[in-house]
Amino acid sequence: MPLTPQPPPARPSAWASDLVRRTFEREVSAQTVGSEGDDAHHASVDAAERLSSRLLASLVQWFGRAGTSALASRALSRIQFEHRSLASVRLSSTDVTLVGLDRAAEAHGAAATVAGVLAMLTELAHAMGRLVNDQLAAEIFTRSAAPGPPSAGRDSATTDPD
Repeated sequence: MPLTPQPPPARPSAWASDLVRRTFEREVSAQTVGSEGDDAHHASVDAAERLSSRLLASLVQWFGRAGTSALASRALSRIQFEHRSLASVRLSSTDVTLVGLDRAAEAHGAAATVAGVLAMLTELAHAMGRLVNDQLAAEIFTRSAAPGPPSAGRDSATTDPD
């Protein structure tokens, strides 16, 4: 019997959706002051790409390259059924980043592409919550998505204050 694509069985947790939305809003507001029209749409795709790249690069330090790649690949494949704008987007084989977001935005529009990236990040946060627990996953996600070097958010939690 041939395999057919199936929609994801359950929606990600509300905490994951809220976390991703707030994180993305901060990213957009920090970078798009004064953008209008097409510039604002392009800026939102850039913000989604920056956020996903920074987050995935930092998660490598928490889950390793193979673990992060597995989580991100699963999250991407789970949302591609519902978010067709990301059908041609893939994970880079050399580093854990999304490849093809610009082409997706050109073909399907910035709004659909950004919605897909946010859905993928929500699915990723939800999967992290299933692995460790929701509270720890939210903390890791928040620290990993923060601007700065990948380890910037963890230094206070992992170093001795003396």
